[in-house]
Amino acid sequence: LKKINNIKIITKINVIIAIFCVAMLTGEMWSRKIVYDAYNEQVYITTAQLLTSYVSHLEAEIEKIDNLTLAMIGDNTLQRNLSVIAEADNDEKYGIMRDIKYQLSSYKEMLDHCEILALWLPTGEYSLEYKILKEDQVQSFVNHARTAEGSLVMIPDEQDVWFSRQIRQIENLSLIELGVLFYKVDFTDLMHDISLFFNLINGIIGSLQAFNSAFLVTAGGPMNSTLYYALYQYNQAFKLRHMGYASAMAWFLMLVIVALTAIVFKSQSAWVYYQDES
Repeated sequence: LKKINNIKIITKINVIIAIFCVAMLTGEMWSRKIVYDAYNEQVYITTAQLLTSYVSHLEAEIEKIDNLTLAMIGDNTLQRNLSVIAEADNDEKYGIMRDIKYQLSSYKEMLDHCEILALWLPTGEYSLEYKILKEDQVQSFVNHARTAEGSLVMIPDEQDVWFSRQIRQIENLSLIELGVLFYKVDFTDLMHDISLFFNLINGIIGSLQAFNSAFLVTAGGPMNSTLYYALYQYNQAFKLRHMGYASAMAWFLMLVIVALTAIVFKSQSAWVYYQDES
């Protein structure tokens, strides 16, 4: 009878301990969910701000290109050179082309991220940088510019983005095509700091949570050389049944991620440019 009572007491104690462990695990998981939700919300908000800034950079650069092309179209000297080059002899044509190239160079310096500025003429003449373009590319750009009828048009070309605009002149109540301008903007340089900041945040979080490749391919081997932190945490929790230790590891990982992310966010003022800053 005494043994039966002892068994009942031990059973009750085990039940109480099990209930307590389940309650602690539930509370721990619930608190982790609250913390992760708050963290993810902050990440989403920051990502949206980065993307908004990215778009603002692009809009500002496109506006600069639009204003510059309008200035070039309204440049009387450039229009005069383009209008007389077709009827000029070889010596005069050489001098006119030299003046046009000089004008293009001066306009190119006004754009911080202009990688290429080229000019196509109906006579077959061209600026120096035009030579790097293929014939089918040139014809495509010209067709897009003609379709836009004097407006700035953006043309995706493989991995590059070009802008094209037709230069026209009114003569005898009709529009005459004087040439087509081609712009290639170095968006990699333009968005370098913001892209680096965004990728750095994602890279830190992703590298600390690396799991799939080691779990599926190597299982941590050979000789634990691919035993990442997340995989070690998984082994502790689901293979060795050390749930408390694994939970502590999860909290520690979250604190490390939050700390490193905070450091990167704190340092961004020194190397990331936003349009609304002076």
